[in-house]
Amino acid sequence: MHKIFAFPEWFEDKWLDDETFAQAYDEIALKNRYAIKTAIARHFILSRNEYSHAKQQRESFTQGFQLEQNTEKVAWVIVYIQGKISPAQLLAAIIPAMSQGIEQVAIVMDDKKNISQELLVSLELAGATWLAVLTKKELDQLLSVSAKEHFGLVVSVGENAKEKHTITRKNNQKILWLTLNMREYIGIYLQGEVDREIFEQAKIAHKGSIFKIAGKTDFLSKTDLIDCELCTEESFLEEISEIYCSDTARHLFEKTGINIYCAGNQWYFYWDKLLSSVFERKQQILYTE
Repeated sequence: MHKIFAFPEWFEDKWLDDETFAQAYDEIALKNRYAIKTAIARHFILSRNEYSHAKQQRESFTQGFQLEQNTEKVAWVIVYIQGKISPAQLLAAIIPAMSQGIEQVAIVMDDKKNISQELLVSLELAGATWLAVLTKKELDQLLSVSAKEHFGLVVSVGENAKEKHTITRKNNQKILWLTLNMREYIGIYLQGEVDREIFEQAKIAHKGSIFKIAGKTDFLSKTDLIDCELCTEESFLEEISEIYCSDTARHLFEKTGINIYCAGNQWYFYWDKLLSSVFERKQQILYTE
């Protein structure tokens, strides 16, 4: 069992205040808040399907040795945002940790200019408001203190996400590290004006990405197409891992192996690396009987 863990007080003092979140909430359209709430609810339901518990296993082999395996949850998770990150992709990085029963989940950003209203509202609705902007020196200090007696996980996410941080090399046995690179391209397939809501919600949810658009797109204006690339049917599937489309269009892509999110799910996103095992520290002890 973990000893009780809490982040240091100086870090808590740097968290964004409630007023900042409240102001962002009031400025977001009601339909966008509904869409965010729907995605959050689906995240929690699907993430809990992979919930796991701390456990100890011991197995004896007839060849005269035993294997003992100890598994325990990390005590804390820091989602470290480097550069831009879309609200939908950030939610997908945070909720799995919360669903695993990890109470100490905080978000650290390297630049306040990447904080958008949509991002703040997404975090508030998910109940993840421990957000601070830290310098590299402050992050070093936070990781060093957090790793003194407790195992933890850093989820590095964003357009500039790095594989490792200097401080983790000194605390390699205490800090697990996972890197999630923000999707550069998001696919949106349209069947005309009827899919405008899909288009608009996907662009807000994945703000910061470049959108590859295919299908019937004549209804889109030049303003609509900012941060978009119009594609042919042949080039559409290149460099994308997600497609947002209507229910009736999903059959076009079911055999591609690409994730498909139909109408009403534009704020949903899935990181295939964030399985329950990521939030566990595992130890093996092999010995002769």
